[in-house]
Amino acid sequence: MFHNPEGVILKTTLVDGNKLAEWDTTGTQTIKWQASARRSYRNEISSQIIVDPIETLHNKISTYMQQPLEEKSRFIVQESQNQESPLIKQPPTPALFLTHDEIARFLRTLIGTEFTNLGTGQERSMGQALEKEIIKTLGYQSYQQTDTGDYPDLLHQLIEVKFQLRSTIDLGKHLPTDSLPIEASWNKWEITPREIRYIVALMEQDVHGNFIVDSIVITSGEKFNEYFSISEGTNFKIQIPVPLSIMP
Repeated sequence: MFHNPEGVILKTTLVDGNKLAEWDTTGTQTIKWQASARRSYRNEISSQIIVDPIETLHNKISTYMQQPLEEKSRFIVQESQNQESPLIKQPPTPALFLTHDEIARFLRTLIGTEFTNLGTGQERSMGQALEKEIIKTLGYQSYQQTDTGDYPDLLHQLIEVKFQLRSTIDLGKHLPTDSLPIEASWNKWEITPREIRYIVALMEQDVHGNFIVDSIVITSGEKFNEYFSISEGTNFKIQIPVPLSIMP
């Protein structure tokens, strides 16, 4: 199924397993890491925002967070109007990074926010809705077309957004405690996942089956495993390129 940036479906294609096997020219398996928060810990921090005080990015970027919050917020509002090229997806501006505490101050309004349960297999859509709410809450005016699959999710702030709906948190192929630099054109500072800031929303279901933001943890990748248990990457996926001949 192919769609444009606005989500309008342009074309659908039905193929069988044999045809998919022909498309797999690499056989490359991508590790998908997972994490989880203990039920006892989730109960303990219910209705709270937990903030790790260590700003790991200080170790890599000397201009980190130089501007006062008022100036950072003013810049974000003024410069994020362009829907075609959302500021939140632009390369980082270190002097305008929000601190962990400032991020928490903005996100307090999200505690108790309800998201409709879209049904089994719709976790990705749930994550997109949560991500857009976080982007809006941080002051960014344009938050459409942000689900590009890039790492981290909110590039301008070097923030990755995660959530736990049920038993696990899907970390994808990036291990938060990894010390290898992220391969990206913007990464002139050799930032690693250890320096990326993580916003993790822990969700609970209400009596109607919808999901409520019960608590939020804000931490660097370096400290991630002090709040969550990370599994040993036992889940794998194979990514298959789609031939240009069937693209819309």
